Order: sequence, then C-alpha cells, then structure tokens
Amino acid sequence: MLTSALSTQSKPVRIAKIAVVVILVIAGIAVFDAMRPVSTGQSSASPVINDFKPTFGGVGAVIRIRGTSLSDATAVLFGGVASNDVTVISDRTIDVVVPNGAKTGRLGVRHGDTYESVELFTVKPTPVLAEVKPGSGGVKTTVTLTGEHFGVVKSILFNTQIARTFEVRSSTEIVVTVPAGAQTGRISVNTDGGTAVSASAFNIVETPKISQVSPGEAGVGGIVVIKGEHLSAASGVSFGGVPAKSFTVKSATEIEATVPDGAQTGSLSVSTAGGTATRPRFKIAGVPVILELRLAYGGVGSVVAITGSNLLRASSVTFNGVPAFVVSNTTSRQIRVVVPVGATTGPVTVVTPGGTAVSGERFAVLSFQP
Repeated sequence: MLTSALSTQSKPVRIAKIAVVVILVIAGIAVFDAMRPVSTGQSSASPVINDFKPTFGGVGAVIRIRGTSLSDATAVLFGGVASNDVTVISDRTIDVVVPNGAKTGRLGVRHGDTYESVELFTVKPTPVLAEVKPGSGGVKTTVTLTGEHFGVVKSILFNTQIARTFEVRSSTEIVVTVPAGAQTGRISVNTDGGTAVSASAFNIVETPKISQVSPGEAGVGGIVVIKGEHLSAASGVSFGGVPAKSFTVKSATEIEATVPDGAQTGSLSVSTAGGTATRPRFKIAGVPVILELRLAYGGVGSVVAITGSNLLRASSVTFNGVPAFVVSNTTSRQIRVVVPVGATTGPVTVVTPGGTAVSGERFAVLSFQP
C-alpha cells in the first residue's frame, strides 16, 4: 500500500517536471527567434555592377544600373562624387540621378566598401539658353538661340512642338525655324548634357492674310486699302519689292498704304512678326499726261478728243471743274468727251488710277447766240 501510494504521488511530480521542460523549450525558441535578424528580402552580398546606360549625361540625368545585390546600395558615386538620389527597382536594377559636381570617371556603388564599374561614365556639361531673338514670330520664322554647351543637340521644342529644322552653328549658337503647330511657350534645347529652357515664353504670332486690295491698280502717291487678317503687327508694306511711302494700321483687318516712287507692277506684301502675306499681282498705273486737246475750243455739246499717255480707265474728266460725259476711253492715248453744260473756259483735268493730269492749254468755251 505504501508503494502504491508513493507511485501515485510521484505522477504529478513527473508531470510538473515535463511541463517545466516544455515551457523552457518554448521560451528558448522564442528568445532565439527574437535574436535572429529580420529578413528584408534584400541581398546582403557585395553589389556587382554589370552595366549602366546611358554611359554619359549631365547633372540631373537618370542612369539605370544593372547588376547583382544592388538593393542595399546607400549611394552611387560619379568620379568620387556621391548621389543619394537612388531608386531601387529590384535587387538587380537601380536608377540614380547624376549629382551636382559629378566628374567623369568610374561609376561606383557604395555598400560598406565602394564597388566600381569597369566602364567610365562621362559627365557632359549642362546646356544654358541665355538669349532668344526675336522673342516672337510665326510659323517659319527664323530664331537665333545663344548660350553655352550646345554640343550634341538632340531636339528643340517650342512649348511642346518639336522643331523640324535647326542648325547648330557652334557650341554657343543655334538657328531654328518655328514649326507648324507651335504655340506660345518656352523654348527647350535638349542635349546629351541635359535640357536648357528659355527664361521667358516665345510668343507665337498668327500669320497675316490678305483678302482684298482696293483699288486693284494705283499710281505713285495713290492710297491703297488692304484688308485681311492678323494685320495689327504689320512692320512693312511693299509694292513690287519697294517699301510703301507710308502706311497706317487701321485695325487687325485693315491697312492704308501709299504707293511709293519707283514702284513697279508686281506683288503687294504685308510683313508682320508672324510672317508675310502676299497679293500675287498689283498693277502700278502710269501717271497720266495730257499732250493735246482736239478741239481747243467749242461750245456746250461739242466732242473734244484729249490725247496723251496713261489715260486709260479715267474715273473723271472735268472742264474747269465741271464734270464731262465720257464718250469713249478704250486706249491709254485718247479720251473723247462732251463739253458739259455749265463749263467755262479753263484747263481740262483727267483723273485715272495712276493720278491726275491737267492740260497745259486752256479750253475755250464758246457761247452761241441764236
């Protein structure tokens, strides 16, 4: 009975010992787990650079580096100058921005020690766009850009429109043509060293248009009315290539211009900052000249032949200021008219698109008595 009682009493003791051991084991596992480093999913091996692109660029350019164990990189060095602007794409790929002060040299990834590439990274100077002339213009306007470091120009944009035609004359000068579809905005020059942007917007001026010219023929000193669109910024008017004697911009749709000395039949042009509008053929009328009156005298109702030059398309003939009826005016050499009622002795005047002619002799008006 004693043995049995002792056996029965020892069972709880053994169970208690087993429970203590289990608790200690569980606690030990917990302590071990707490002491283990938390996994970040990143490699702790030394980074290796396989390649990077592009192999050149200016400050601010984004460079993509490929290799292994790159996710733990704390910085990337360009010729010894560190960039902390690093974006981890994966353990094998990172992007980095070229920092201020970067130097041409080997590219290195910092992770404890620095691991350098075999290939050199070439730092290109950042372009500077200092001046734009002119500061406004229309499509096809030639614009000169001056600045620095225009080495390898990849593209030029007017606002968001790409210029199709440009010439890099030197590292400090570019000549570019305003492209179709360009809108007012800043000009950007993209080079292998980065992008330069103009300090102010380039103003796109609408191209002028000519819809009507009145009269369609005029002589030296004649006033011509030009109608159209986008004429308010007119900088010049020319007749057959000869600048107008004067012109007045009445509105965005109308200009008055005076035909200049030496003007020849040809195109009539209006120039603005937005371009040039041209009327293909504008006729310059010759100044009319009266050489002779045939008859030099007569009564009311008499028919008089006026001879000379450039007399065609006469708009009026007067006898000492009194309008006469034109019988015929089919050539530039002669006009036949009827002496009007109320005419008095005096000069004969003929007005044509080319100007005004006055006879050198006086026409004598005769009175007939019944």
